[in-house]
Amino acid sequence: MRKILLTLSFIISFSLSFSQDQEGTALNDFQSFTNSVAATNSVNAYGGSVSFNNPRRKILGSFYLLDEWENNGVIVTKDNKKFSIQNINLNIKSNSFESKVRGNKKVFVFNFNNIDKFIINNKVYKKYFSSEDSRVYQIIYENKDFQLLKGYSVKFVEGSANPMLNRSFDKFVRQESIFIRKNDEVKKFKLKRSKIVGLIGKEKTNEIKAFAKKKDLSFKKEKDVKKILAHFIQ
Repeated sequence: MRKILLTLSFIISFSLSFSQDQEGTALNDFQSFTNSVAATNSVNAYGGSVSFNNPRRKILGSFYLLDEWENNGVIVTKDNKKFSIQNINLNIKSNSFESKVRGNKKVFVFNFNNIDKFIINNKVYKKYFSSEDSRVYQIIYENKDFQLLKGYSVKFVEGSANPMLNRSFDKFVRQESIFIRKNDEVKKFKLKRSKIVGLIGKEKTNEIKAFAKKKDLSFKKEKDVKKILAHFIQ
């Protein structure tokens, strides 16, 4: 037990702070967290550390979702314990959350073995597995029947010495897509009127159109779609 706690203390050097709500159990200090991990009898219960290396040549963009690492985060374990963290980001390439440690020379890579979800800057992220893929999604909207999710990907674009291409540097281009999760299946979903009406019920087509027009809402914008769904689905 003592060896596990000491090992984890060296691996994870980010700070934990008090976090509690009506549904969760508070972890109010670092010792509480390490005790929780030790109880699983494995330092790999929540992840592990790897080296963090900067590229030798300049690359524009990033394969991390957030531009900054200082973010307000809450990690919710599968047994509903919660702890907060201010140094966290999503690695889109590996579909894993990471925290920089040891003077930014290493990162602690979280796994989802014992973690239910991450709440970063008030946005909820969970990892879902499907027959085609498994990745981290942001939950845009959910009810008892389905979830609307946002998935992320990153594309590497190689630079060229050709001045006609105006692409002298390599760069990472972040991309996002909307998905729907229903009956444990995750599929791509396009934000448009017919699709949203289909989720609510075609018998309410005229009501939905009238509501969107009155409130000046777009069926192609996430925040507007959330308002439409929240209004018609109780």
